[in-house]
Amino acid sequence: MTKTAFITGITGQDGPYLAKILLNKGYQVYGMVRNMPTPNLYGISFLNIKDKVQLIFGDLSNIKSIEDALLEVKPDEIYHLASQSSVINSWSNCLNTLSTNADSSTPFLEYVKKNPKTKLFLAQSSELFGKNLENHEKNNFEPCSPYGVAKLASYHLGKIFREKYDLFIVNGLFYIHESPLRNINFFSRKVSQTVARIAAGVEKEIVLGNIDLYRDVGFAGDYMEVVYLALQREVPDDYIIATGQCTLLRDFVKEAFAEVGIDDYEKYLRFEKSYFRKNDPVKIMGFPQQTFQKLNWKPNTTVIEIVKQMLSHDIEFIKNPQNLESQCVTPYSSMLQNRS
Repeated sequence: MTKTAFITGITGQDGPYLAKILLNKGYQVYGMVRNMPTPNLYGISFLNIKDKVQLIFGDLSNIKSIEDALLEVKPDEIYHLASQSSVINSWSNCLNTLSTNADSSTPFLEYVKKNPKTKLFLAQSSELFGKNLENHEKNNFEPCSPYGVAKLASYHLGKIFREKYDLFIVNGLFYIHESPLRNINFFSRKVSQTVARIAAGVEKEIVLGNIDLYRDVGFAGDYMEVVYLALQREVPDDYIIATGQCTLLRDFVKEAFAEVGIDDYEKYLRFEKSYFRKNDPVKIMGFPQQTFQKLNWKPNTTVIEIVKQMLSHDIEFIKNPQNLESQCVTPYSSMLQNRS
């Protein structure tokens, strides 16, 4: 019998990769999008699954719309990936972040409470750990941003619903993960996009903050394999989703320039003091050993391979913008104009 999956965040980075995995496994996949004239379907177009994903309208700020969508789909598995994903923006819009990242979990929890055969995955973040840079597998949470606090609330809601009602609810705690579908407001995409434009002679420099930091960086496609595997186990659990290794952000930048044949990359860099975050940890690394063991999984894609994929994508757009833009409902060029 064909299983049905319901995905929020189908217009983001992760949803399309998960949708492709599920489609390859024979699922009927529904992706939730906001009711707007031109939803951005670039990700599912880029992965060649646009005609295979069934879209259904729903808005995280409108609980009734989510409830209606769930009642219509009647999913076997729910993957709640969507959120306000910017830590920086959470400071300027705290109320919206709390509502989007915490309150929006409630209709999914209530649905599986009424339909206990349905499995639920809740996407959380390493920001739950905040100032705690060690012993992550002991769940010593110390969030230090509104984003982290909102995700922590969602995490605990999932956990207490699971324990009180004996439900199959999984929390996945994601560390940094990248891909060609990464939003243009994030560091990795700013690097790949701007380096491609420098190589093409469109721009002369890239403006960055502190790049002498170490971060645990994985590939979104690999991490969505974990998400799928987590809901296939007999017993629900919570998982740290990371590589367990660190990458120096300066090396990420250097590799991006090397990919376009530029060795003297430093002359293209300009640093902006306002981009430096106060008290930003020098090193953030995940501790996913239990995830590796329980799910028999390890990431397959190296950081160098991630850089290559992202540069290849952005170089191709500069050469043939019409090829990629023709796949979008929201034109890719208009997205570029809004980059930070």
